[in-house]
This record gives sequence, C-alpha cells and structure tokens, in this order.
Amino acid sequence: MLGYDMPKAGKSSLYLTFIALILLFNKWIINTFIESPIIVITSILLFVSYLLNFHQTRKFFVLIAIIIFILLSYLQLKVSSIQNLYQLSPSDKDLYIKRMSYYPVKITRLAYWLEYKKETLVIYKFQENFFNVIDINQYFPNYFSMLLLPFTFYGIYRFINLKNWFLFTFLFFTVLLLTLTGVNGRYGPVLIFPYVNLFSYIGISKIFKVGT
Repeated sequence: MLGYDMPKAGKSSLYLTFIALILLFNKWIINTFIESPIIVITSILLFVSYLLNFHQTRKFFVLIAIIIFILLSYLQLKVSSIQNLYQLSPSDKDLYIKRMSYYPVKITRLAYWLEYKKETLVIYKFQENFFNVIDINQYFPNYFSMLLLPFTFYGIYRFINLKNWFLFTFLFFTVLLLTLTGVNGRYGPVLIFPYVNLFSYIGISKIFKVGT
C-alpha cells in the first residue's frame, strides 16, 4: 500500500467537500466546460484516478489511471499546435540573427551551430517548454484561483515526501510530454491540471489533518 489509507465513511463527506472546493476554484474547468466538455471530464476523471492511487495503489486503480492518462494525452496532442511550436516567427529569426552578429567573424560557423541551426533551436525550445511546465506562475491565476496556491505549495512539499512511485512516474511522463508539446495549447497544459488538483487536495487534507 502506498500513500495514505482510504478515508473511512465518517470522513468521506469531508473529502468530497475538499474535492468539490478544489474543482470549484478551478477556473479552467468553469471556462472550458461549455466549449470542450470531453477534455474537462477526462481531466476530472484523471484527477479522481490519481486520488484513488494516492490513498491506496491497486492494480485496478492503476489500470484506470493509465487508460485515462492515455486518453487525456491524446486530447492534449490534438489541441496542441506542435508544428507551429517549432517554427520561428520573423521576430525570432531577427533575434537569432542579431545574436549571431555578436560573434567574431572567425567563429561564424560556430555561431550558426549555437544560435541558428535547427537542431539547436529545437533544444532551446525544449528547455523553454520544460521551465514553463514547472513554473507555478503558468497556472496561477490563469487557470486556478489564487486561493488554492498556498495549499498547492504545501501539497507539493508533502507529495515530494511520498513514496508513491506510481504517481511520481506519471508526473514524469506528464512533464515530458508537455516539454515536447509546450504549455500554450488551445486549452492550456491540460495534462498537468489533475496534478495541480492533486497537490491542492494533499495540501488541504494535511493542513486539516484528515487521513494522517
């Protein structure tokens, strides 16, 4: 068993209240549901599957989470403009050309490799995407209410101390996929939203000392 024990019946209503409050303060759910209910519902289901595995990791819960994760990953790819992500805009081209001009003439070829070669630019883009994914400012207040921010920070701290390798593994693949696709898809980095919800849930439940 990993994480905490599943709450008893007497605590179930309190846990449901925590979940309801987290979803209520999720601005992205409210703003996106009418336009794309499938993505929103899938995101909520993945959040619930993470909760199940947080309280008690079982093969059936893991299987459910894997299926929903694959579905949400597909939806994330579908609404992300990956081709445009790795195309330079005119302003980007001007910037890189300007940076190349700062190199001495003798190392012009090296400057091209470091600043303008396609493979190098892709690596720079991966790096930019990665730091965008782990930047909490990407999510607050754009997608989540600032009221959840302190609970989320505390939840992240407590999550790091867990030994739930299933959730850590899924978080790794979530960050990896968003590093490839970027965070500026049509509906945002939807794949990581269930984890933001999970962190908020952990923070709230630990602060109120429920399930400890």
